[in-house]
Amino acid sequence: MDYLQTIITMITLCEKAVMTARTIFPILKGGFTPEEREILAAVADDGLIQLVQVNGGLVLYCGGRQWDSTEAPAEAARHLDAFERLCWRGLIRHVQANIFTLTGQGFRLAQLAKSGQPLCWRDRLGRWLRWLGHR
Repeated sequence: MDYLQTIITMITLCEKAVMTARTIFPILKGGFTPEEREILAAVADDGLIQLVQVNGGLVLYCGGRQWDSTEAPAEAARHLDAFERLCWRGLIRHVQANIFTLTGQGFRLAQLAKSGQPLCWRDRLGRWLRWLGHR
């Protein structure tokens, strides 16, 4: 998939998720990957995400972090997949061209991710069960 198709696909995912009020899914479904948490934590302050084509590869800019497919293709692929899942979950909204931002629910979860707190009920339950096991 070329750069323009990738941008259009992400825009479509974000728009559909926001229109169908999919922002409640993160709490109900859970299962955030480490890469999703990393992206959310990276953009917790400004919420801005940019997808840029550089030297024939894609670079995902999130806050002060970046994942470059030309320098670390496997890591960049995992983070691009995570970005796509965050769009699908309704946590990211398209702003213009190749710029995206967090939704209200996205900001709430990003603050939790940044502070290392659980993002969903499954995470909270797991933390509670681990606490009980240490007693």
